[in-house]
Amino acid sequence: MFYLGYIRSAVSADVDRILELEGKLFSNSMNETMILQEIRIGQGWVHCGEKDNVVYGYALVRDDGYVLDLTRLGVDLPEQGGGIGRELLTHVLQAATERQRVVQLTVLKENSKALKFYLRHGFQIVGHLKKEGAWLMRKAQF
Repeated sequence: MFYLGYIRSAVSADVDRILELEGKLFSNSMNETMILQEIRIGQGWVHCGEKDNVVYGYALVRDDGYVLDLTRLGVDLPEQGGGIGRELLTHVLQAATERQRVVQLTVLKENSKALKFYLRHGFQIVGHLKKEGAWLMRKAQF
């Protein structure tokens, strides 16, 4: 089901909901401390429902001066396929364009759905992390 909503910056008050989504979505989920750190040292955005203000998706990024590292993009399972992930990724890509950054991310090799999503949005596999069983992907935005 798709809810109309809006994207805003993530804040520490969003951590509990992001933590809940992490547990549902990722086998290598982040803990509360890691999520707080990502919001504090990087930047994050959440997609909230327009009427209910519930967080349905989130993106966490770090800017290292050349690369905008998309450390996490997640959308609640019932909302997947409704455009929330695309909206969040578009928001990240716009930020990268404004900052003239390459966007980088990793995808677990077993996560074919996410791999297809990123390939469809112009990312290319540029390497792999053998130990983590993940693809390293990049997209230039400038």
